[in-house]
Amino acid sequence: MRIGQPIKRPRLQRWGLTLALCFLYIWRKLGLPISLFSRQVRLIMANWTDRMFGILIRSRVKRAYPDQPCTLNHPSSYAPKADVADEYRMSEDDIRHFYEKGYVQPFDAFSAEEMQAFYEEIEVARRAKSPHYDFVTDRDHHLSLPTLMEFIRRPAIVERCAQLLGPDLLMWRSQFFYKPPHGDAIQWHQASTYLVEDYMSPALIPPDRDELFQLTIWVAVDPATKENGCLRVIPGTADGIRTITFGGGDESFYEASYASDFDFSSAEPDYIEMQPGQALIFSERTIHGSAANTSNRSRSAFNFRVIRPDTRVYKDKTVHRARHMGQKYNLGRWGCVLLRGEDRFGLNRMVEGAKRG
Repeated sequence: MRIGQPIKRPRLQRWGLTLALCFLYIWRKLGLPISLFSRQVRLIMANWTDRMFGILIRSRVKRAYPDQPCTLNHPSSYAPKADVADEYRMSEDDIRHFYEKGYVQPFDAFSAEEMQAFYEEIEVARRAKSPHYDFVTDRDHHLSLPTLMEFIRRPAIVERCAQLLGPDLLMWRSQFFYKPPHGDAIQWHQASTYLVEDYMSPALIPPDRDELFQLTIWVAVDPATKENGCLRVIPGTADGIRTITFGGGDESFYEASYASDFDFSSAEPDYIEMQPGQALIFSERTIHGSAANTSNRSRSAFNFRVIRPDTRVYKDKTVHRARHMGQKYNLGRWGCVLLRGEDRFGLNRMVEGAKRG
């Protein structure tokens, strides 16, 4: 089964899938060996939670969790988790806002001139074949583009992340975003361990999914406005991953088609309008997306994702499949980058990131 694809199966076939899921669930609960099954089935049995099996079975394969369910536990104190220079220090109110709303208010990290110059580099890089993945992709250009790697290390961002995650930080993924004039919306979605991409094997394995272990940093290269489809979030929704119904969505998440089961009728989205060079730190557990671009201007941005070193990335994987994008990434040249502090756990393959010269 592929997440997000409209399921238009005869009733008998859906009942067959439901019974098969019941069988796998009971087999696992009894502690019987899963080595008898195919690799795909073994991954499902190892990585799907009871709640994931439960919603699929009860709905007869009409509804699902798009990612491994989790909540977001608030810390006992909203004091910063790392000592930083005064110019980057966040207040306890700033950190409380992150946990209550799901994001840190945008802040200046780069100049407009830096973003204007970087726009040209992005346009060249995103049209060329990736030297690490051997196909055209918007992902992980920090491995080959020194400017991007230098921007990712910008203290204005890294030092704020440290106050939320702790003094030791790794970066595991980056991505360019380009929304053309009159480009489509990106549907409301959530992520926790990025099982949403593969749906058989999570990209991230933290020690506790209910604790904060990852941050996403989104940087505006062009002005991001309501008219050209800026990022929008539903504040306060990091408290849990919502279920989805297959098919039926008016918008799309890349190639996926589904509708969130969250009740949007009384929700008030926050539209995160940003100027070039401003950065946003948020949790992807928060329901987020972007509306269609109704203007004649494009919208460019990049993001990257930061984790604690006690979180394992792509465990035992040589290939990562982003099924919602129809892409497959060979991980032979991939690795995490140390951004701050030290890696005392040694769980992940490490690389330096792109350097000049």
